[in-house]
Amino acid sequence: LGVSAVPLKVDATRETLLAPSAPLQANETSSSSEFWPVFGQAAAPEPSESELLSMVAYGNPNRWVVRVKDDDNGDCGETVRRICREEAPAANGTAPFNGRCVWEDRESCFFTLEADGGEDDLDALLVAHEDDIVFAERDMRVVMEQSCSYPFPQTGSVPWHLDRIDSSSAQQPLDGRYQPPEGLSGSGVHLYVLDTGLRRTHVEFTGRVGQGGNVLNGADPTNEWDDNGHGTAVASVAAGTTSGVCKCCVVHGVKCLDHNGDGSYTDVIS
Repeated sequence: LGVSAVPLKVDATRETLLAPSAPLQANETSSSSEFWPVFGQAAAPEPSESELLSMVAYGNPNRWVVRVKDDDNGDCGETVRRICREEAPAANGTAPFNGRCVWEDRESCFFTLEADGGEDDLDALLVAHEDDIVFAERDMRVVMEQSCSYPFPQTGSVPWHLDRIDSSSAQQPLDGRYQPPEGLSGSGVHLYVLDTGLRRTHVEFTGRVGQGGNVLNGADPTNEWDDNGHGTAVASVAAGTTSGVCKCCVVHGVKCLDHNGDGSYTDVIS
């Protein structure tokens, strides 16, 4: 039996390696004595649409990163150029796929394809260029890992509220320490502080500030700068490195009170 050398298709949303879609099942043969191998484990259940969109790059499940083969001289640039420039639909109406190259690197042998017709168009590309392509992998979202560790217990000049909050009862005497239950440092928790905003550069939150917002009428919705100080103080008590309870929380400042500390129900609700 001859085995078709169709490039691998890697899809992290299903945690599997697949050959392009085909009407034949694994190990069945066509009249041409070729079969379509299915690589790796059985496909995992497909994610829901909302789950898929949260996993893929730019919310677009039709973006695929493609690796082409080196030629006999160890060069791949011409192959990338030919696929992306000469055979793109805009330049060639007879192209086997509908899509476009949105990024290419002729030195690393990679390009990123947006396949307008979804996986059917990707499969057409892989079949048409099976001698040129090594694999195609769905373009996935990459997020910076937020890691945090704190040397508990906190001792020394422990603020009163921290010394009291870890007590099992109000009658328990203060011991000058702050020791939350093991594993409850707040890592992975997102804290939204609705107040006068947040001073993002404060040393109490270094490396733990997430995207904030400003809901005040006429204000820049992306500028949560605290021009009063109250919001930053509240955030520090809740999540500051020194005085905060949730020392590994990611802090988001939401400015719904102005520089005088004034606002409205509408501002808070919005």
